[in-house]
Amino acid sequence: MKERRSATVMRNGYVTFRLHHYSVPKEYIGKRVEIVYDADTLEIYHGLRLVTTHQRDDTPYSYTTKDAHGLPGRHGSYEKDLEQIYERAGQTDNVLRLYLRKVAELKKYPPAAFRSCRGIMALEKTFGLERLVAASACATQLRLYGYQEIRRILDNRLFPAHVTCQGMGLPCQCSHPTPYTRGGVPLQGLPRADRLCNPAWP
Repeated sequence: MKERRSATVMRNGYVTFRLHHYSVPKEYIGKRVEIVYDADTLEIYHGLRLVTTHQRDDTPYSYTTKDAHGLPGRHGSYEKDLEQIYERAGQTDNVLRLYLRKVAELKKYPPAAFRSCRGIMALEKTFGLERLVAASACATQLRLYGYQEIRRILDNRLFPAHVTCQGMGLPCQCSHPTPYTRGGVPLQGLPRADRLCNPAWP
């Protein structure tokens, strides 16, 4: 049995249904539409006109997109800009390039992927390339993907010892009483690692 609910097409050309985002042709941006759905499909109407259909996907915060909808950045500037970021990262270190590709893959929505990757690359100015690469290796090992995850690692100077010390050849002072502390102060929001070290960087 099909049900329905109303939604407004967002400025990025998507409607949201149960935390998942579905594309709509760009001429409907800002307009009120009706979503008719069942367990398998969604039909999106504007008035009596069927605008588009999608296979239902309940993956939260992900995007389902049809190329025919011609949304900004789809197979356009965002993809080209991302490729330039990957190329630049690859010229410095392959670990960083692979990490950025994984971030973009998980973001799925090109504008969000581009903003995250651009932000991560900008951290080089603050922390230096060596630390950024080490943080990328650390985040990959811990399966943490995104700008905030990298920033948290860099701000706390926490790295798995086998990644930074042995893998990266960086100086280390492994003196923490538990994987959850730095200088005896508990840290929140970081997953447990077998062993953490504090690289002796300024």
